[in-house]
Amino acid sequence: MRMQCTFVLALLLLPPAVSRAEMRWQVDVMPASILVNFNDAFTLEQSGNTGTTKESISMMSSLPNITAGVSIETGGCNLELKAGPGLLLNTRVRAPMLFGTAGVSLEVKPSVFLGAHLQVMHCWDGDWWGDGKVDLKASNPTFGGGVHIIAGDKVAYLLSVDYMTITFDATGKEGWTANSDKLDMSGIAVQFGVKTSF
Repeated sequence: MRMQCTFVLALLLLPPAVSRAEMRWQVDVMPASILVNFNDAFTLEQSGNTGTTKESISMMSSLPNITAGVSIETGGCNLELKAGPGLLLNTRVRAPMLFGTAGVSLEVKPSVFLGAHLQVMHCWDGDWWGDGKVDLKASNPTFGGGVHIIAGDKVAYLLSVDYMTITFDATGKEGWTANSDKLDMSGIAVQFGVKTSF
């Protein structure tokens, strides 16, 4: 009963809050996005007449992405909902991704906002760049979250620091063996880009 009363009260208070709010469309372009993976290096290995060949991923990946959505601005507090595509790029692994983000930002100085956000991500199966042969099946959904700072008004700089979980089930094939049945690329992402609002 208490939960029902709280929900009814929220519905009663929602119309005045919405009437005071301003909604804007927004687009975030994040070309400079780096994901650092501190897990044990994933390695493929094949033994043959000429010796043993090994291929490993690097600990650093690029994660360019672009998202679009709406921002509800209520006097110094902005609520954001956005979604869009991205691409995971490592020296050995490539996989397209889809991001869905919900966040809140508070104005700490004129045109300067600090905030936090949560992400739900879908990752498609990965491709291995190199001679190695392996099936990489993405584990979905994956999650992330972090903090961000926005500096500017309708065109602003955006800096975000996140923790992201990205994993693949790995199965070596055609004579190649993997040192683990999981490729775990989870880590810290530092993202820099531009936010536009209109």
